[in-house]
Amino acid sequence: MDDRVQQAADKISERMGTIKAMMASLTSLHQISRKLTHQDILLFSTDLSHHADYVTSIGRYENLNQSDRAAFEAKMRKNSFDDFTLRQINDNGILSERGQRNSYHPISILGTASESNTRLLGADLSSIPELGESLDAIAQSNASLLTSLPESWRTDGDLFLFRPVYQELQPIANIQNNNGQPNGGYFVGVRISTLLKGIESELTDTHITVDLSANDSVTPLYERSAELNTTPLLHKLYSSQRSTEIWTTNAGALIVNFQKEFGYTPKALMVSVMAFIVLMSVSFLISSQVISRQLAAAEQRRAREALFEEREKAENTLNSMQDAIVTLDTNLHVVHINPAAVLQFNTKPVDAIGEPVDNIIQFQPLNDEFTEFNLDSALRNLERGGSDEFDVVPLGHSHADFIIRLALTSTRNFDGQVTGHIMVMRDISHEHKLTQKLAYQAHHDVLTGCSNRFHFEHILAGLIDELPINKRQHALCYMDLDQFKIVNDTCGHRAGDSLLRELTQNMKAIIREGDVLSRLGGDEFGLLMLNVNEKQTRAIASRFFDFFQNYIFQHEDKAFAIRASIGVVCIDSSCNNIKDVMAAADIACYAAKDSGRNSMYFFSSDDDTISERSEELSWLPRLQSALQNNEFRLHLQAVAAVSSNSNKSISSGHVNHFEFLLRLANDDGTECTPWQFVQAAERYDLMRDIDRWVIHNALRTISELKNSARGQCSYSINLSGQSTADPTLKIFIKEQIRHYDIDPAQIWFELTETAAISHFSIAIDLINNIRDFGAKIALDDFGSGLSSFGYLKTLPVDIIKIDGQFVKEMANNPIDREMVRAIHQVGKSMGIVTVAEFVESQEILDALITIGVDYAQGYHIGKPCPVAIAIGQLEENQKAA
Repeated sequence: MDDRVQQAADKISERMGTIKAMMASLTSLHQISRKLTHQDILLFSTDLSHHADYVTSIGRYENLNQSDRAAFEAKMRKNSFDDFTLRQINDNGILSERGQRNSYHPISILGTASESNTRLLGADLSSIPELGESLDAIAQSNASLLTSLPESWRTDGDLFLFRPVYQELQPIANIQNNNGQPNGGYFVGVRISTLLKGIESELTDTHITVDLSANDSVTPLYERSAELNTTPLLHKLYSSQRSTEIWTTNAGALIVNFQKEFGYTPKALMVSVMAFIVLMSVSFLISSQVISRQLAAAEQRRAREALFEEREKAENTLNSMQDAIVTLDTNLHVVHINPAAVLQFNTKPVDAIGEPVDNIIQFQPLNDEFTEFNLDSALRNLERGGSDEFDVVPLGHSHADFIIRLALTSTRNFDGQVTGHIMVMRDISHEHKLTQKLAYQAHHDVLTGCSNRFHFEHILAGLIDELPINKRQHALCYMDLDQFKIVNDTCGHRAGDSLLRELTQNMKAIIREGDVLSRLGGDEFGLLMLNVNEKQTRAIASRFFDFFQNYIFQHEDKAFAIRASIGVVCIDSSCNNIKDVMAAADIACYAAKDSGRNSMYFFSSDDDTISERSEELSWLPRLQSALQNNEFRLHLQAVAAVSSNSNKSISSGHVNHFEFLLRLANDDGTECTPWQFVQAAERYDLMRDIDRWVIHNALRTISELKNSARGQCSYSINLSGQSTADPTLKIFIKEQIRHYDIDPAQIWFELTETAAISHFSIAIDLINNIRDFGAKIALDDFGSGLSSFGYLKTLPVDIIKIDGQFVKEMANNPIDREMVRAIHQVGKSMGIVTVAEFVESQEILDALITIGVDYAQGYHIGKPCPVAIAIGQLEENQKAA
């Protein structure tokens, strides 16, 4: 075959060498950093596309077991691949989720020159018959695999080169003895037509085929027929000349065949005959020598070019990395130093290369500024083919100034002998300072500087865990300030913050060394008293109680006597967990508050007060669960219009108003009434959330009924004292009414007289806002307070509900009857509608009708029942009427 074919073969060899060098660079980078990211591969692929356009894709595949699959998929989804899952591709090219297997080889990173390849991300190479076994085989022998993918995968590449990598670099002997730790590998995809670009145009008279030999079979990859203008003369006298070039890997070979029909044109035939006679004599003398020299030179050239290209790419990669990298020989002399290291250590490559590394940089351990870091010893201690990391400080720098994460790796040949070392240095000074800051903040209160609840509970949990071992006794003192809200409301939050800081410093001065004082939140503090008996506990707790008896906080021209409610609990072998201890301290503190505040209470499990508080505390998780899991229920109770009832007996036709009442479902299907849990909900500040649940669900129910005849009724919704004090409630109510498109005139919001006067200014604002957008305000339990009539002048309400204590005996008690009459007359004179509660008999109802009360509510009118039953009864009675 002529020189053109040899030149074509050289070009293909050169390009195949580039592919092998690229694979060597990928595995070298993996050896150095082991953390090649998707972005790194994309950048590598983009750069390569400018120099080797025949490479269609570069990627990373994993070696996973079934037990690793879920963690791997979660990691990929966390890294911005939201719907990532292992997939397979069937014979029709359809993607589907990969079923369960013992092992997988999914593609995890993909750099590509074409968007059509991106569908391979997550595809399991093991779903291709025999490919999974082949990948396992090359991992066992540290070999390369040259193969192709099925047509159903529809990639831009015709040929793929696979190379395994390992969790730790291993000599070939170790890998063959199954000591290697496979960690997947890398692959490169190649488009054959582009690989032959430029060659086809030079060999138009040559038939070219490309085949892949793998697993004892040959797969055609490419074929290009020769283009001949005329048929050569005498071509039948000669066999077609063939030239076959083979490029092999450990598994698989690429075979390129060049075939040419040999013949002559008439003119060329005459010239050839004459030239043949002349050349034959010469060719015998020099042909063998020239051919052997050419082959040797070509092979040496290809080897030099491949080696140079591999080294150049590796150096370019090292030089582009932001981490400082220094490579050393076995004598610890500098072989290469990248620009980041030059800048970090203020040196020059010309001054560094060839010099002992100690002349360039020396270190000392991070936590020992008096000892020099022994680099030689650290390298000798590396496990065979392993790596290690150290946090060090360059000599001459402050320990808080410049901290380096030093990663050391030794390189070895396949005989296991050390050939050099790699030092990778990353500046972690900012990261270290941030870690220290976060660690401090995690255990300390920012405002006061003392430890926080997390640290407190961590120490307490440790003490409880050690109780069965050391048999020691401790105590917990839980302190809740009584006047903190007054300081905040009177002087502002800055004054409150100043109080907490000043108070903390003073308390620190009186605690024992070793005891733990923490701010548990808001105005609550906790003190852990270590190794104390009951007598010592009472003495220390009394010292704190006395401290608060004399503590005065001065802010500008105002002085405040700061007091505290203190709960104390002993920690001994009877304590099982931190939850029970904290709950006991909380209960004791609440018992101190209930006894008049500014007092101290010691927890005892057989104390009646403690038992009562424990029962309330047991409601807390139940109520929180009810809110989260929608376990509350709504009932309705009928309210009848009675002032126009001339027959003095109620017919259900007069029921055009209902009050929503709250119930809580038990596990056995029964229901709790509010008096069983409202007190606990108020104590633990849950009534705001419960009220909002009621408002939302009540308005949703009314919206569902509004398109029927039942939608003409009006409804009452109760508001607790905590909600009345919530300035944001008015916005929530307005948003819910608009969301459900409810006529505000259908809604009465009921609040108690006590709640209204307890938060007078906020209540007035809430009432005015509710009335402004069309809803009505009802004052519940009116008459229960001594100043009810006085407040009625200042509270702009539409309805008053007469307290049931006056109604339930009015048929037999003339004083009660006159009280009801008086309340009704005052309301009537002010244009306020009156509603009587606790109407439990026809006699009470007759008396109310005589007085002229507008509405009646009670068991005689209707008992509370689920919404569906109440509305159903109304419809039945309306039909009967």
